[in-house]
Amino acid sequence: VVVLHVDASHPAKEWPTEHWMELARHLQQRGVGMVVTHAPGAALAHAALLAQPEHPDNMRFLPAMPLRSLLALVADCDAIVSVDGGVMHCAVALEVPTLALFGPTDASIWFPYEEFGPYRVLHLGSVESESQPNLQQAGCLQAILVEQVVRTLEVLLQRRPPSEGSATR
Repeated sequence: VVVLHVDASHPAKEWPTEHWMELARHLQQRGVGMVVTHAPGAALAHAALLAQPEHPDNMRFLPAMPLRSLLALVADCDAIVSVDGGVMHCAVALEVPTLALFGPTDASIWFPYEEFGPYRVLHLGSVESESQPNLQQAGCLQAILVEQVVRTLEVLLQRRPPSEGSATR
């Protein structure tokens, strides 16, 4: 089971809905279950994904939940794909294989985890502007290809035995 944490604190930090849907189709073909989560107060990407006409049968959408419950779910999954945010950092702290999708923020500062375990970041090198943090280079996140995410996630999933926890229920 893979958690897809799709919402961010700013739209410039969100991966496009069509990319999430394409990733979901890839995961469905591989028999990987998906749980789509979001933080309270940040549900634009979650709502856009939920509004898509067809979802894979093995894709569950969860409502916003208290942080303790969300982190229990994350701790029990096989991996997480997340945009830049607090849940992504918590997943690393919980030692869950984590694939972070970074857009306008500097991943070398905000994602220093890759050398410590099954944690990877996809980032095309753009950094935030001092005068307009998180706003200037929103397009860089859109340029992260689904194929890159699929390849990186497959490597992460090979590093962890399948879970038997509540995330699958």
